[in-house]
Amino acid sequence: MGKDNVTIKIEGAKNFFALKSKIEIPLDNIAKVSTEQVRPVWFPRMRIGTHIPGELMAGTFWLRTGKTFYFVKNFSKCITLHLKDHDIQK
Repeated sequence: MGKDNVTIKIEGAKNFFALKSKIEIPLDNIAKVSTEQVRPVWFPRMRIGTHIPGELMAGTFWLRTGKTFYFVKNFSKCITLHLKDHDIQK
C-alpha cells in the first residue's frame, strides 16, 4: 500500500506456519508498540496456523481476550503491535 502503512512480510517457509505472507496495517491503527516478553499460550480456544506449545506460535489464535495474530519463535525477544479498529484477516 502507501507510506502511511506498516507492511510485515513473512517470507520463505515461515509463511507456511503462519498461513499468511503479508500483513498491511495503517499507521493510524497502531495504538502501541512494545518489546515486552510474550507469554506462551498453552491452550487456545481455536487457531488457524501452527502451535507448538512453548516453542512456536504462528497464525491467528482465539483466546479469552479475543483474536490475536502471532508469529513468535523466541518469546523473550518480540515486537508487539497493539492495534485499534483493525482486523489482520482483512
